[in-house]
This record gives sequence, C-alpha cells and structure tokens, in this order.
Amino acid sequence: MRTLLLAASAVLVTAVLSSSVPITPAAARSSSACLRNNRIWSTSVINDRQLIVRDRQNNPFVVELSGGCTGLTSSLGRVNFRTRTDLGCLSRGDRVSFRNPAFRTRDTCFVRHVHQDFGRIASSRGRPSMRATVTR
Repeated sequence: MRTLLLAASAVLVTAVLSSSVPITPAAARSSSACLRNNRIWSTSVINDRQLIVRDRQNNPFVVELSGGCTGLTSSLGRVNFRTRTDLGCLSRGDRVSFRNPAFRTRDTCFVRHVHQDFGRIASSRGRPSMRATVTR
C-alpha cells in the first residue's frame, strides 16, 4: 500500500512539473510591469531617454524611450502617453508626446521598454532633471 501511494505521488508530481512553465525572476518582473495608460498619475523626467512614471496606487515604473527626446528635460508641460487601447499596458511602440519649449512644437517619442528594475536606470550627465508632472 505504501509503495502504491509513493508511486501515485511521484506520477502526480511529474505531471504537475511537466505541465507548468518555469518562471524566472526576470520574466516574473517583466510580466508584472503593466502600466495602464488610464492609470498614470505622475511622471518624473530622468533624462531625454528615461521617465519614472507612477500609477494611481503610487507604483513606480521606468519607461525607456527609443532614441533621444530632445527637449524632454526642459519641457514644462505635461507628458502625454498614447497607447493602442486605453486599457492596454504601455508597451514598445506606444507614443509619448510633450511640448518642446525651444522650438514651440509638440514632439513625439516612442516607448522602447517599460519595467520596474531601477538598477537599470542609466546615469545621465550631471544630475538628473527629476522634474515631476502630475498627469490626470
């Protein structure tokens, strides 16, 4: 009887392990980094390529931008996010727009990556801007 129970539990454990997908810490972190456009509360500009965005629950996210958004650190207005859907997560290819005070134009950049790994924030030259803007 004991041998039968051990064999049955071994089969059960094998079935559970083979059906589950292993989740690495990096994969778990990236899947939990869902910043919804309609939940964005505030933004802080780090440099022309990075923002720290907080949602309504005050959860911080790092938004990396492709290329350089020239004038982003000196813009005084809001930073707007344009996603494919209002309920979707901010992701690669979504647009970030802001008013460029030097050229008096509305400029657009594109999101490269959204994550919550603050160890990956690149250091900027000198001190970061860290200008905060409340977005409602």
